[in-house]
Amino acid sequence: MKIYLISLLLLCESVFINSLAAKKISNCDKLTYPGFKICNLSNKTIFIEHTKSVNNLTILNNEIDTIASKIFTKFSPENFYFQLFDRGTVYIRNISRLNGSNKLLFYGMCMDWRLTLNNSLAYVNPVDLIKNNDVIIDGSEDLLMKIKSSKNTNMIGSVLVQNNFKKINLMNGLCNTLPKIQTLTIRNYNSTSIEPIDFDLYKNIIMMEIYLHKVESLPSNIFNQFKHLQKLFITSPKVTSLPKDIFNNVKLLIELSADMSLTSLESGIFDGLYHLKKLTLFDNELESLPNEIFKDLYNLEFLELIHGEIWSLEANGFSNLNKLKYLDLSRNRLTQLSKNIFNGLNELEDLRIRWNGLRTIESSVFNGLHKLKSLKISCNRLGSVPRSLFATLDALLVLDLKSNRLTNINPGVFQNLHNLEVLDLSHNRQTHIDINLFRNLKKLRVLNLGYNSLTIIGEKSLQHLEYLQKLYLNNNEISVIEFNALPVKSVKHLNLKSNELTHDSLGKIKELTKLETVNLRSNKFSTLPDGIFRSCKKMKNVYI
Repeated sequence: MKIYLISLLLLCESVFINSLAAKKISNCDKLTYPGFKICNLSNKTIFIEHTKSVNNLTILNNEIDTIASKIFTKFSPENFYFQLFDRGTVYIRNISRLNGSNKLLFYGMCMDWRLTLNNSLAYVNPVDLIKNNDVIIDGSEDLLMKIKSSKNTNMIGSVLVQNNFKKINLMNGLCNTLPKIQTLTIRNYNSTSIEPIDFDLYKNIIMMEIYLHKVESLPSNIFNQFKHLQKLFITSPKVTSLPKDIFNNVKLLIELSADMSLTSLESGIFDGLYHLKKLTLFDNELESLPNEIFKDLYNLEFLELIHGEIWSLEANGFSNLNKLKYLDLSRNRLTQLSKNIFNGLNELEDLRIRWNGLRTIESSVFNGLHKLKSLKISCNRLGSVPRSLFATLDALLVLDLKSNRLTNINPGVFQNLHNLEVLDLSHNRQTHIDINLFRNLKKLRVLNLGYNSLTIIGEKSLQHLEYLQKLYLNNNEISVIEFNALPVKSVKHLNLKSNELTHDSLGKIKELTKLETVNLRSNKFSTLPDGIFRSCKKMKNVYI
């Protein structure tokens, strides 16, 4: 009896090899073969010989040092073209022993075929074309990859080149017979330089990813032929500066990401990038930004300046970014926010300034951010915030102030946040809750006061939060919950873990009729009051 499978992972070599040899497995659409120290891949390889309908073949963790020419010619033309290679995939990963004496040839490729080479190749000899639609790995040291198609120029839409060649020269990397290539990914871990790109092949590429781990500088004309490029992602941890004109010929960019070690940016480096909507500068060493660095980016909607060394921001530095909706300044060295920093950001909806060293914030710094919906200033060193800091943020939905040093917050600081739904004050130093602190937060659904120094939940301190559903009071020193302290009509999830609650102080929980989940672990009671959850008809989880 034969076994018909759509997808097969060969985990136990002997069982499946025996099944294949006995021709009990057929019509397998997807075959994943872990390798089991395969050294020679040929037509006699058992899964190649006995499985003729594979569309997707993956060979993992092998020790292949020989790959036979015309390895897939055993398939009939119909199977070969339409089942194996038409919209199919062949991945051969971790080829660690292939040397210059071997010829590697994938034969008979058709449209929409994707080739992924993820290996440790250092050198492979050139292979002559023997049929239309061939893919060749050309191993002269200055070549990455040569792909040719004498007739079918629509063959490939995406190319990934990942290897350890000692020299990269993209001028000869891909021949100009594939004008339909739109995505190019280049990864190299040994090269220390990269040559300019000067072939018409690249004129239709719209997305490019570059990972260069030892390259220390990029030529100013490296992207000159990428005039249709829309998305560019560069990772090169040893590059400390970029030429001012490096982006001069990629005017259609809509997304740019640079993960480097930049210590400075040339003024005007982004000039002319009028279409740019998303800019990420990640893991750099920038201490400040040049004046008017963003002056031409008036269509920018997303800006990340994260994991850097920025310690100051100039007034009006973002004033031209009238369409910006997202700004992330997290993981820098900012110690203060002065007025007028965010001037002009009239469309901003999400602002993140986490993991800095903020100690002071000017009271008017957020003025004008009328559309701001999410503000996250967590993981800083704020001991207090000005009473009017959030006065103009009437559209705010989420406010995150966790992991600061806040003590005894001014009762009026949240009074204008009428639409706020989520407030996180956890990991601070609050010792009590003023009766007026949350009075105007009529739409609040989530309140986190965990990891503070609260000892008592006073009468009516939280009662007026009529829409509150999740209340976190865990990891405090609470020993008393006074009468009418909690929002009895709405709370569904209550966390009182790790406090000082005793048997007598738990009685107020009876009033929470909509409670579904409660956590009372690590307190000082040995028994629960009788009928404490009797009125909680929807209770699902109790942790004690």
